[in-house]
Amino acid sequence: MFTLPDGNKVCISWDKDQAIQEIMRFANLGHESTQDDIMEVITEAETLNIFKNGGFQQYARTVYSLVHRKQEQQQEDCFLQIGKYVLRLQIKDLYVIPQYEYTDGHLQTMRFNDRNLSYAKISPTNKFNKKYTETLYNYIIGNHKKVDCFVQSPEDAIAIGAVLFSEVIRNPEMFLHNFVLIHLLKSWDDFHHNHPMVTGGSWKHQGNNENLPKKVIEKTQNNYKAFMQKFFSGNSVGAIAG
Repeated sequence: MFTLPDGNKVCISWDKDQAIQEIMRFANLGHESTQDDIMEVITEAETLNIFKNGGFQQYARTVYSLVHRKQEQQQEDCFLQIGKYVLRLQIKDLYVIPQYEYTDGHLQTMRFNDRNLSYAKISPTNKFNKKYTETLYNYIIGNHKKVDCFVQSPEDAIAIGAVLFSEVIRNPEMFLHNFVLIHLLKSWDDFHHNHPMVTGGSWKHQGNNENLPKKVIEKTQNNYKAFMQKFFSGNSVGAIAG
């Protein structure tokens, strides 16, 4: 809860069930897109159905589908195109792993060492780091021209996939929380230090225990409070460049 200047209290977070229902509501808003956001690609090893986001509604719909897939314990992985990279979202552990790269219009298998992969320790390119939340926002709305300008390495693509897919599926409240941080922060350095689920160790509660770690809950509430305080102070909360 957050206390407004007039003394009233407002709820500034979703519980898990409410978050999933809100994501479903966002997915059903507006009209169906005429753009096909799933592309079938046949490689030597497998046939891929690659998701290339067509906008906010498609993003919400895909997240809802993946949350449902996890709840149903389905094992089929998902493929996401972010910039020129195609990442495998592994349903077993919800990590995103760069597996293919578009080179001269052709999909090529790439080698990426994912041993001991930690989202908190990835090293994006300097230009991407500085424009992180702008690139995150452009991916959400389907502006791939701007995404392609800044996503220049596998780690850049991971930083998008981790925040918008892995951590939202693990903790659906992050669907809303990501928009809060987009308005508060700009760089990947600041974003991953303040994001409740990307600081390392946030997913150790997986298994039979569904209670989130205390540090995740505290950081989530602190970020919401920072957003509300900035909003009600009369200062702009927009961090996105045009």
